[in-house]
Amino acid sequence: MAISAGVGSSKNRDSFQAGYEACAFAIQKAGQKPDFLFVFSSVSLDQSEVIRGIQEAGEHTPLIGCSDAGEITNEGPTQNGVVVMAIHSDSIRFIT
Repeated sequence: MAISAGVGSSKNRDSFQAGYEACAFAIQKAGQKPDFLFVFSSVSLDQSEVIRGIQEAGEHTPLIGCSDAGEITNEGPTQNGVVVMAIHSDSIRFIT
């Protein structure tokens, strides 16, 4: 059973770019195409554009998430950004 995960974040002011960058960084850190994405996005961003950016970078990988007033990663707390966790597993199925 193998599971890999990566976390990416972006504080880009452009909502689409913030979603795209956070997702691309998460996928890069996970090391392979994800099966599922967890997303946390600041309420200061246009959520539809954030999701559009994530879907483009993640090739429409299923996702779940929420808007927030602050994001927490292993690098510490931030605000006004997007955080994405990409998960790949050869044994877990993700359904939204």
